[in-house]
Amino acid sequence: MPVARKTVLIVEDDVHLRRQLSLSLRLVGFQTLEARGALEAIGLFERNHVDALVLDLTLPGLDGLTVKEEIAAHPRTRELPIVILTESQEPPQDVRPAYVLKKPVTPWVIVATLVRCLRECRRDAT
Repeated sequence: MPVARKTVLIVEDDVHLRRQLSLSLRLVGFQTLEARGALEAIGLFERNHVDALVLDLTLPGLDGLTVKEEIAAHPRTRELPIVILTESQEPPQDVRPAYVLKKPVTPWVIVATLVRCLRECRRDAT
């Protein structure tokens, strides 16, 4: 699946992981946007076209589930492919378990999971 021109929003408060992931995604052809927290992510969604999301559930202030709920509330972004990053043992509800990654995780595992998520979500839509 060509990834060129696909924009991924990375919502991660760990600056090192966020930057490494952004670089890894750009190396394989994605465009990236970065947010440190939920409010910043929601603002980026309102101002930009986003094709997929990598979302940490543990964020300062509002958590990642708040971002997920906000995305699901809008018809334009309701079916957005999401890869969830979590430190929890319990996966969040309403998310395909294959797209939930337990931290610590390498950027390349996240990239591979995101590519698979995009491919499978596109196939489900046809």
